[in-house]
Amino acid sequence: MYEDEENKSSFWTCFTIIVGIATVSAAIFAGLTYFGIKNPFSKDSSVVEDSVLVKQQEYTKDSVFTKDKEGVKDVDEDDVDPLFVNLGLSVKWSIRNLGALYPEEFGDYYAWGEIEPKTEFSWSNNKWCKGYYDPPLKYGSVDNKSVLDREDDAAHIVGRTPTAKEMKELLTRCNWTWTTQKGVKGYKVKGPNGNSIFLPAAGFRTNRTQCAGEYGRYWSSSLYKNGSQDNSAYFISFTPEQIDLSFNERFYGHTIRPVKP
Repeated sequence: MYEDEENKSSFWTCFTIIVGIATVSAAIFAGLTYFGIKNPFSKDSSVVEDSVLVKQQEYTKDSVFTKDKEGVKDVDEDDVDPLFVNLGLSVKWSIRNLGALYPEEFGDYYAWGEIEPKTEFSWSNNKWCKGYYDPPLKYGSVDNKSVLDREDDAAHIVGRTPTAKEMKELLTRCNWTWTTQKGVKGYKVKGPNGNSIFLPAAGFRTNRTQCAGEYGRYWSSSLYKNGSQDNSAYFISFTPEQIDLSFNERFYGHTIRPVKP
């Protein structure tokens, strides 16, 4: 009799311990799930995705294909890239400037043909030539090159810098509307298929940023040749009143908007 009672007592003691362990384990895994940490003993034990990247992708997906009031035409899923927009042109355009995280950010400033951003820009610290009338070390008559090589293109890490021809296509085939997006002035550029990008008026740099909010200057990868002078390159220049494909001396610090096929 005493032996039966002792066995029953041992059974209930073990049962209570097992139930207690299961309850604590469930609570722990529930807590891990609540804080975004996957159960390490589940079949899917991959590392938790970086929350900043996830938020960035959500932001870009929302901002790339923003619908206008009249709506946007359907886009082939194969054409969808969270960082580049199919505007219905020969190339896709990035949603943001090189060095920027969001479409409204100015990003970095680059001298033409240099891959590192700087804060001060002049002929004296230019990589390829030391003066407007000095012969350049690369591009132009010295080597007959008129478009940046990949190793001299700052945008090659994500795509490439657009050519003057591709910039002209953006100018002539798209609808440009001066606007303010999240407190930043610039142009909304709407492509033939209804999709759009925003180009902030980031100004330009010499020893400081100038005309931000009033001017936009975006480098192309194409050299501008003026007679025997090879020290300028094409760029898009815009103000609220005017948009042009112009040229400027290579040493200036302009922004870059990458493209890809």
